[in-house]
Amino acid sequence: MASKKTNDSTGSFTEDSLQVPDFPSDIHNVALYNQYEQESQDSVYSAEIPIRSMRLFILEHPSWNYVGKYIDYGHSNAAFDRMLKDCRDKKIDLVIVACASKLARDFFSVFDRIHTLRECGVGVFFLSETLYSLDKNHAMILSLLYALALDESSHKSCDICLSQRFTEGEYKIADEIPSEKGE
Repeated sequence: MASKKTNDSTGSFTEDSLQVPDFPSDIHNVALYNQYEQESQDSVYSAEIPIRSMRLFILEHPSWNYVGKYIDYGHSNAAFDRMLKDCRDKKIDLVIVACASKLARDFFSVFDRIHTLRECGVGVFFLSETLYSLDKNHAMILSLLYALALDESSHKSCDICLSQRFTEGEYKIADEIPSEKGE
């Protein structure tokens, strides 16, 4: 892994702290993707900050060619679908995303999209997390995060189910807590 560091004043990358993987030499065409909750003047402006950082990251790799940015707002997937078509047409080798939460709205969708892009031979690099989806070590970390999200989701589902049952009167809270044996 190469070692890099973000310089806060310029947003450029310099040597030292950010652990960047050694990317395969066959990566040439790189695209940027981010998804935002809603389109507004503020979100369009705030979208430019991570895009600038991601473009500077691309400049650190002289053999990479920036092929464009794909931005979705709200529940739209139009930009992702266009990008996926370009990936299938072999126009993109790597997709850079600011962070995992900008690839999709929920963790399950993130993994679905990673899997779909992997089937096209395209890796995803999450700049904030410095995780590359095609790196074996990073893939294991992503799998663990997926397992944690799955477990969290099942707990939330159980909590919602119990809450509905309490609301509907199926479960009642006891007036008295039973004492231990012999009291």
